[in-house]
Amino acid sequence: MMKVALASGQDIEAALNLLGILDALSRGYYPKSEDSEQAPLYFDEDDKDHLSHLWKVLKECLDAAPGFQGRVLFGAATLMDSRNKVVDSSADTLELHPRLVGALQDVDRLNHLVKHLPSAHLLAALNAGESVSVDVARLAEVRAMIDVSLSKKLAVWQAKETEGSGV
Repeated sequence: MMKVALASGQDIEAALNLLGILDALSRGYYPKSEDSEQAPLYFDEDDKDHLSHLWKVLKECLDAAPGFQGRVLFGAATLMDSRNKVVDSSADTLELHPRLVGALQDVDRLNHLVKHLPSAHLLAALNAGESVSVDVARLAEVRAMIDVSLSKKLAVWQAKETEGSGV
């Protein structure tokens, strides 16, 4: 799996600012800046003063968080890459991948078991193949039992994934 630098809040802010500049230009408007209170309403691509102002606004945006465009775009591309199974590529909206949704449901089931069953019953449930996860507050008490059972479950899941991919 490829590692990508995480975009900071400043990076996101700069990317949104750039989006605003490009959106204004695409609709024919003059890009706004702090010193453009008396600026024209519409952008004239043949006017050297307008082009100079555009360069100034773009440079300010790019200098606000140098390299932000790479961190933001590559971060989004990495999350969206179907091979990483983070988002559901078949959905029309940004949704977690079904594998992650299932894992979160497993977490909820184990948390319920840890909370409501004595340790002996928990071990029996885990060994029976229940979908489970770890409740951090009770982790020390059941960690060894859970590690063994989840390792078995992970091996089964990985075997199914390998069969499904044709590898």
